Amino acid sequence: MKKKIIIAVCLMCAVVCGVIAAGVTSRASSANISIAADGDTVKKEQEFSVRVTISSDAAMQNIDTMFTYDATVLEYVSSDSSAVAGASGMIHIMEEFLDPVTTMTYTLNFKALELGTSVLSVSDTYISQAETFDVIPVSSDSISVEVVTNHQESSETRLDQLLVAPGELNEPFSPDVYEYTAQVAYEDENAAVSAIPMDENAVVTMEKSDTLSFGENRVIITVTAPSGDVGTYTVIINRPSAPETETEAFESETPESETMESETMTETQVPESETESTSDQSSAEGETGESQAVQETGESFSETETGETVAESAAGTQAQSAAGLSSDTQVQP
Repeated sequence: MKKKIIIAVCLMCAVVCGVIAAGVTSRASSANISIAADGDTVKKEQEFSVRVTISSDAAMQNIDTMFTYDATVLEYVSSDSSAVAGASGMIHIMEEFLDPVTTMTYTLNFKALELGTSVLSVSDTYISQAETFDVIPVSSDSISVEVVTNHQESSETRLDQLLVAPGELNEPFSPDVYEYTAQVAYEDENAAVSAIPMDENAVVTMEKSDTLSFGENRVIITVTAPSGDVGTYTVIINRPSAPETETEAFESETPESETMESETMTETQVPESETESTSDQSSAEGETGESQAVQETGESFSETETGETVAESAAGTQAQSAAGLSSDTQVQP
């Protein structure tokens, strides 16, 4: 009986020891990763630090995890550890320890690139225990960092120059006018747009298609000031769906003043044939007048000569008659 009691007590002790050992192992096989930054907000263009702390109840043989961030908002600069490498939104933290550790902290330095919010977190984590080389389950948290406007930086978002080639803007460029149109020819398949900011430190980005479609082609130009302020210009490039005719091209190229002058000359100009006809008519009328004058003069001259002849004839007859009478008178006794 006593023997049975002793066996039962031993079994109970073994079970209790096993439970205690399992509990110790369970507690030792957990790790945690915490992330902390200098603050929840940071000004644009400023640098700040992020600390990634990995801790475990058991000694860690190696650490392998991926740290992620928004590369459009933040720019990775450097780290204090050679175990950290990466960029473009993903940083690989990988290190193997000759002397196992229970806690390790890595410092990552970032620069606030653009206005916005970035979430900082870890993923794909692998941590092994030094004694058993078992994988330790890991829990982690994440934080958010907001980039705000830096009022000490320039807030100039205007352009100094805006050019379109081929073609030209519908009006002279003004930094305070944000919408324009431009006309290109039917055969122009693409157009170059040049945008120069007033602040040389401002960033200019452009949204446009590589080739021009028929009709309207919208070009969006975004100017981001060093402070983070944004200005937007819009240019609509029109490409005709059919080639321009020669008449339309001539009319479009001919200045309005020349067109009006040409119309005035056309209205006032007398046809050459009418001028020659009028000249010939005047000449004919002049010759007819001269002929009539000559004819009248001739008739007058003829009448004069005839009158003189008749007078001379009458005078001769009278003289002969008088001579005859005188002769007759003298002959009679």
